[in-house]
Amino acid sequence: MTHQSLIHSAPTGTDTGADTIRMPRERIAQHISSARETVARILKRFSEDGLVKLKRGAITLRDKNQPKLLEIM
Repeated sequence: MTHQSLIHSAPTGTDTGADTIRMPRERIAQHISSARETVARILKRFSEDGLVKLKRGAITLRDKNQPKLLEIM
């Protein structure tokens, strides 16, 4: 699985102007044919790098125009 798969594969909605993926990590993993642990590890790294904000059942992209995120996408 690539980081691009994770960013591009899940449905998004709008949450105060930010892009939010409202889907459990297990479902994201199934959607991209990957292990839940792999998804969790990548999301944790994204969160530590300030790319996303994690909440139970929701992942919010902090800034789609951030250079680090654009490199992934």
